[in-house]
Amino acid sequence: DNKLKVIIFLGKNTETAFTMHELSKQTNIPYATFYRTIKTLSDLIIKTKAGKATLVKLNNQNPLTKHYIIIASKEEKDEYLKRQPLLKKMTNELPVGDYALILFWSYAKRTQTAKSDIDLLVINKKGKREPDFSRYETLFKIRINPIYVTHEEFAAMLKDIEENVGKRALKNHIIIYNPELFWNVIYGIW
Repeated sequence: DNKLKVIIFLGKNTETAFTMHELSKQTNIPYATFYRTIKTLSDLIIKTKAGKATLVKLNNQNPLTKHYIIIASKEEKDEYLKRQPLLKKMTNELPVGDYALILFWSYAKRTQTAKSDIDLLVINKKGKREPDFSRYETLFKIRINPIYVTHEEFAAMLKDIEENVGKRALKNHIIIYNPELFWNVIYGIW
């Protein structure tokens, strides 16, 4: 769905407004189709003029925006896992819990090589080292690099001026588990 494609892209680039042409290219949606799609998103985006260009940014003040981003995140994950059987197996076996699991860096950007490790960000209340991924390292014969942070630590990373893991994870990610928690932390700092 093009609507969700635009929303998830803007959600991952919260600080940036894009020209309509640039956003059409970034989302791989032909401009005519993109233009029609943008018209259907009027409450979820903010459009401003910059010279002759129209800049588009997500409307974070609209409570519906977060719900659309959550739906878009779930669809993005489902689509991604169709092509990643190892990660799909791991995802299907994840324990239920109060944490968000975010795949980021090369796997999320789809630029991984045979030597790439799987970078995961686990956001939970106390920064506990749960869930454990060592079983999957043995099973898949691939290095898994989980980073465990609290909600507050993740929010602080996003507010920091310097580039860091949190900012990288926001910009290039696939939410494997609990997009609601992830976006609630994001919305808590907007």
